[in-house]
Amino acid sequence: MLRLRLIAASIPTAFHLHGHDMLVTHKDGKPLSHPYEADVVALSPGERYDVIVEMNNPGIWMTHDHIEHHTTNNGKEHGGSMLVVEYEGIEVDYYLMESMAKEKGMLAITIVRKTIGTIQRDPEIKQDVRENYQDDPQLLMYAAELVAIEFKIIAVANNYWR
Repeated sequence: MLRLRLIAASIPTAFHLHGHDMLVTHKDGKPLSHPYEADVVALSPGERYDVIVEMNNPGIWMTHDHIEHHTTNNGKEHGGSMLVVEYEGIEVDYYLMESMAKEKGMLAITIVRKTIGTIQRDPEIKQDVRENYQDDPQLLMYAAELVAIEFKIIAVANNYWR
């Protein structure tokens, strides 16, 4: 079990944790008379919610704000706050292999491929590169690390951390 206290200190927030549902138990420190399950918890400025998450889906899962303009960097893609919940003992290669084996778990691979596709615009080179990495989890993880570095560069270039 994981208990989180979510706080919207200054702006509306819509908290979402991938791979899990949450049981909302408290609002502003007071127990709810009817706790409820939620996929996304919407918070107005100044509100606090306590949630309980049954940690029964091992892997590496991200959380983010479901308000669209909060997930961009001044209107440009690849920005906003993200948090990763990582189960103890999960190896990155294990997660990637599991992700590749699941039809709906292709998000990480899709992000890497889309990013490579955006960076490399020549279709022939892109196809040649894909043949080198598409079935190799380690090469995909290296590509994912490069994507993370690219996000950081974009954020710095746009003066995201002021």
